[in-house]
Amino acid sequence: MNALYNINKVLFIITLVLYLTVVFGMVSQVILGGFQIITALILFLSWKKLSAKTKKKLSLYWIIIIIYGICWIFWLHKWDSFNEILITIITIMVIPMSIAGYFIYIIDPIKHIK
Repeated sequence: MNALYNINKVLFIITLVLYLTVVFGMVSQVILGGFQIITALILFLSWKKLSAKTKKKLSLYWIIIIIYGICWIFWLHKWDSFNEILITIITIMVIPMSIAGYFIYIIDPIKHIK
């Protein structure tokens, strides 16, 4: 788990740095998000080793991901009215990076599980 934690942390930091150039940050964010979902799936293989507190946090993570994904489906249908820059920044950059930060917070205490 330590390797997964370290890779997630490095990808998170790289994404933050690449947001200095918005386009590269967004591309990096897609890679980070994909890797975090794969990591979350791997954590389900170690579900019995996780504490009750971590299981609750991981379940909340999945609920947030599902709600965010459903919201994206609705946003795509109204994309033509999706031109306010603040809403776009919050929806495309801030919320996903906040979810990514929460995932790093979740996996920090379990990085020593084998």
